[in-house]
Amino acid sequence: MSDYWQYSFPPFFTIQPNTETRRLQMDAWTEIILDYCRRNRIFSLNIGDCLTKAPFRNDAISRSLTEESLLTILQEMAKRGRIEWVRPEGTSEKKNKNTDGGNRQQECLVFWLKPDEWASTVEKWVDAKSMANTICTFYEITDDERADSSLKGLDERILLKALKILEDKGKATIMKMDNSYGVKFL
Repeated sequence: MSDYWQYSFPPFFTIQPNTETRRLQMDAWTEIILDYCRRNRIFSLNIGDCLTKAPFRNDAISRSLTEESLLTILQEMAKRGRIEWVRPEGTSEKKNKNTDGGNRQQECLVFWLKPDEWASTVEKWVDAKSMANTICTFYEITDDERADSSLKGLDERILLKALKILEDKGKATIMKMDNSYGVKFL
């Protein structure tokens, strides 16, 4: 995190009350989190797990974000389209809202590339591998030896979002097969 001077500045770990200062703080936190996730190929964050780890904690200055501070940052990132909250199975969207502090969000997908950028990456892979008019499993796209290094290990939930974009453009058809998905590239 040495690329970011703010990370060594203790007040950076406390949400700032001044509107302009907070905007700059949110810009920096967004950049730090996205960069960290990209470098480490992290596609989702669990709030409880990440509070004790970098970049949310800086042992060199004995500072860390509180859960409330992290939620404030992630809510701002959600407004910017850089994360998306994951609803626990069996909960509705209304039931999972964090309005009264009772039912907090716990996991989010991190878009260090937005879904439309992932769609473009998949499309380039399809062209490079001459995969038009073929059917692939998600495993073949993200984990197979033919998988592009930029797609290796991509979270299936993010891949599904990217493929839905390609489907909307008429470039793919998503198929549900048993308990998994496949896709035909057109």
